[in-house]
This record gives sequence, structure tokens and C-alpha cells, in this order.
Amino acid sequence: MVVTAQTRGGVYTNVKELVGGLTQVGDDVVLFVDEVLRDDFRNDLRDLANVEIHGLDQAAREHCDVWHLHLHDSFNRRALQLQLKRVLFKGRRSILIDEHLPRTPRSDSALDYEPDTPPGSKKPFAKQLKGIIKRLQYLLSGSVVVHSKASADFLSARYGTNVHRMILVPLGVPATPELEPKAASSTLQILLLAVVCFRKGHDLLIEATRFATKRWEVTFVGGGSQLDAFKELAKARGQQPIVFLGQANEPGDAIAACDVLCVPSRSDASSISALEAMMAGKPVVVSRADGVPELVHDGVTGLVVDAEDPRALAEALDKMAEETFRLQMGKEARKVMLATRTTGHMIRATRDAYKAMMFNG
Repeated sequence: MVVTAQTRGGVYTNVKELVGGLTQVGDDVVLFVDEVLRDDFRNDLRDLANVEIHGLDQAAREHCDVWHLHLHDSFNRRALQLQLKRVLFKGRRSILIDEHLPRTPRSDSALDYEPDTPPGSKKPFAKQLKGIIKRLQYLLSGSVVVHSKASADFLSARYGTNVHRMILVPLGVPATPELEPKAASSTLQILLLAVVCFRKGHDLLIEATRFATKRWEVTFVGGGSQLDAFKELAKARGQQPIVFLGQANEPGDAIAACDVLCVPSRSDASSISALEAMMAGKPVVVSRADGVPELVHDGVTGLVVDAEDPRALAEALDKMAEETFRLQMGKEARKVMLATRTTGHMIRATRDAYKAMMFNG
């Protein structure tokens, strides 16, 4: 497995769970990661016997049945360079591209982008450059993993990716113990658990506080280069208490402390934080963006609102202030998660993808 990400975000969590699950069923895993995260992976995976962790420079020549490259950034030149070297040394048949981020506001004109909101204006020719990079990456790979039907549809429409080369592997999370219900409170505790950035919609939740009719407290858990800029935005625009806790290695405590998890993303192939919250018996309020709505039974396990609509977001969150309403949704969310979205489900789908690649190769 090859991981060029440099932050402990959703890709890090997904890879960690994949490695743990694959080794439990007897597979040998060699993990190639950026130096920034090598110690983190070693610490989190230290109890696993059949996993090796190395730097990225060794990835291209590794002998393996499947070379699983996780893409977290549309413009990551390091990933493309490693893939080109891999093709040169070993060919393309063993390469499996994992698309964690098929589209972003910076590179796709269909998505809104506010130049006055961090991280700034679009880069010139970003859409065209992304198109070149993506088509090359798909050309030089055996198969492409996607985590939602929306991602598959987008890749097919935008880049002409052959649907027969795309493999849907829904994300899954560990089946954690059920949490005790929180004590009733007059203040709704809202959590947004994600890297702090424009794409994740932190500014939309900040703006939604201006339309709230109930008492809220909003907690942002996550780091990122734009953290300070969004703190300033919260001071200028927030109308409810907003707390920034920074990066958390283990999100469980933050999820346990919240009443509802909010995912107001502008674009997202899927959402691990939403899955983790629902597994813990928490309802979610999510935006209708890419693959995120596929996680939620609207009105049953959570609420879905239009993206880029802070007023609708506020109305949905206000509904969660009713305790019986949100507790029932949380129970239903956990039931669905246990039946369909555990790590075990994800591991089986991933191994099926690996077998299909080896068979077709």
C-alpha cells in the first residue's frame, strides 16, 4: 500500500483500518508512507506481526500482487511520479488506484468557490491540469477503487473512465461498543470532525449559526493549514459558541461528547467521520454532495440538506435539538451500520477487488 498523504485525515484512518483488517485475515501488507506519518503508522500498527512500514522511495520496486495507491490530492505530483516509476519497473497490471477525492472546488467549475474564503481563489488552468493528471493515472493503472456510486458516475462522465475498471468499495469502520445516552442538555452539541478547509464546509456551519433558533455549541476537531484563518472567520461571523480543538488522534471522545455530527461538505467521495458517528449511535446532518448522501437514510438515520445552504443546514440542526427525535435516529443509524458498514464489510470488498485484479491480470 502506498500513501502520500501528510495529515491524519480520512485517508490515514481508512488505510489504518485496511491494514489492520487485512493482516487479521492472514494477508501480508507492506506499507509505504511519507516520512511525516511514518512514526504515526508505526505506533498505531505496532501490534501487527505481518506488516512492514517503509518510506515512499522504496515503493516503486516492491514485489507484490497488488500495488494499492491511495490518492488524497488531485495535484499530488509525488503520487504520479511513484506510479510512473512503478510502471517503468514492474508494469501497470498490479496497480490499483484508490480515489479518495475525485473532485474538488479548486479544479471543477461546477463547484462554487469563494475567493474571499480560505484558502483563496482558484488556480489558473487547474481544471485542465487535473484532467491531464487523472487521465494519465487511470491509463497507467489496472483498476480504480471508488467509495461511492457518485464518484464512479463522476469519473465516468468527466474522464471517460471505463466502468468495468472501477470497483466500488464502500468505506467501513470498526464495530465499537454502543455508547450510553448523553445526559439531556438545553444546548445542542454539534461536532464537525474533519481537516479544517473550504471543501469540508466549515464556513457553511459557521454561517448557519446566524440562522439557529435553538441553543448550540459547535466544536471543530481537525487541523490543517487553514485553521487560523477559519478561527478568524468564526470570530467575525459566528453567532453561537464555536470551539476549535485542533487535531485529535482518536476521535472517539469527541463523538461521545456530541449530540449530532455535521458534514456540510462541498465535495466528498464519502465520510468516515459520519460512519464513525453513526456506529456510535449518533445521528448526522449532511450535505447533498457527491457520495455523502449515500451514507444516510434521510429522515431515518440522519438528515440531508442541499449543499451551500446555511439556512437549510440550521433548520436541520435545530430539529436535532428535540431529544427523542435524535436518539431514535441514532439507534437506527447504529443498526444500519452494524448490518452494512463495518470494517469487516470493507475488508471483504477490498479483498474481492484484489482477487479480481490478480485474476484479470
